Amino acid sequence: RYPVSEITLFIPLGTPTSDIFRQLAADGVVRFPWFAEAYYRVARSATPLQAGEYRFEQPTPLSRVIDRMSRGDVVRHVIIVPEGLTAEETFALFWSRGISRPQAFRNAFRNPQLVSSIGGATDLEGFLFPDTYAVTRSTSARQIVELMLANFRKHFTSELREKARANG
Repeated sequence: RYPVSEITLFIPLGTPTSDIFRQLAADGVVRFPWFAEAYYRVARSATPLQAGEYRFEQPTPLSRVIDRMSRGDVVRHVIIVPEGLTAEETFALFWSRGISRPQAFRNAFRNPQLVSSIGGATDLEGFLFPDTYAVTRSTSARQIVELMLANFRKHFTSELREKARANG
């Protein structure tokens, strides 16, 4: 019997099934990649495996591995964005955890469609709402910026807008 420990692995979108099972075997999640792939192709191929970051015990029963990967039961990263950070500092919280890349955040931050959605803003500085966000490694920078803007809109009530106008 193997000692039980956890392994986290990332399966990129488009990874061939045989490569998925080879990676699972190399990381000690399953014992025999050829058997795992054969079982999957014969008995479970109607349930496609989803890309993403997964955390498994070593070893994990093959049926449980396939169930989790077919559900897309991926690791979620909780990122706490405190008040008072600049956009660059906010984005660093995400990319320091391996979620997207600095340039992708900068591109989303400058995206004319997102900026114009704020109405009158020249950029998104100050509109990325501080909160706790649960995201995956597959969540794009644009999706994260859109989440933060939606959260801003939700909390920036008409009463607060009126106070802002009154204060110039």
